[in-house]
Amino acid sequence: YMGIYLNVEQLDDEFVKARFGNEDGNLYKCGWGATLEDNGQIYDDGIYEIKTNEDENDRSILAHFVDVLNNTSDENFQEEIEKVFDVQPFIRYLAVETLIGHWDGYSYNQNNFYLYENPDDGLVKFMPYDVDNTFGLDWLGEDWGTRDVLNWPNYDQPRPLTKRILSIDSYYHQYMLELRNLLDTYFSESALFRKMDALKDMLSDAISRDTYFPLTFGFTHQDFLDSYDLAIGGEYNQLPYGLKPYVTTRSETATEILGIEDSLK
Repeated sequence: YMGIYLNVEQLDDEFVKARFGNEDGNLYKCGWGATLEDNGQIYDDGIYEIKTNEDENDRSILAHFVDVLNNTSDENFQEEIEKVFDVQPFIRYLAVETLIGHWDGYSYNQNNFYLYENPDDGLVKFMPYDVDNTFGLDWLGEDWGTRDVLNWPNYDQPRPLTKRILSIDSYYHQYMLELRNLLDTYFSESALFRKMDALKDMLSDAISRDTYFPLTFGFTHQDFLDSYDLAIGGEYNQLPYGLKPYVTTRSETATEILGIEDSLK
């Protein structure tokens, strides 16, 4: 017996081949500092690590996308951004990111995403990864359960992709519709609590026997059991919510804010 492990699919050439039917475009792994500003940062392989076509390392498509994103006038932005970026899936992703509290992605922490330049349709695709800092887990002293879902990005820092997308009325309304749809379906107590209970039952015995489990921040099997319903704090007080209380709080907060927005129209 070797303990509990994650089997995580890598975002690589096989991933894009399976999703898009080709692996010919450039795939970039974007790490901390990747704001997508037009300041030359896209040529820094430490921030935008190219994962396919490394020998050619031609970043002209990425540079054009960043130019359109940052330098197109407000009047022409919607028309031009749709020529270079797959907008609709990104808006749906934003709604998910907001509700699960994925602060360690692009919109809040300029981190943890991939970009793929799909040659079949000429559009840049946005793909998130490393979404472990979610469901209330916090390292920044923020309350992610009650954060305003209509002011989710980090507005104190440059985030041109999220901010400019949500500045377009039609995109903003689509974002709100995506939030409402998730609250009515996948991100709800009825949907998530059942899945959480199933995972708890499946994992409990294995975790109780896993000698490595306590080595991560000192959590015990009892902490695992408690974490579904209770805030267990942790060594750095990074777990201020139980999983279920987070879902309840986030759902109630989002529903209230969306209701207020509707009443102001």
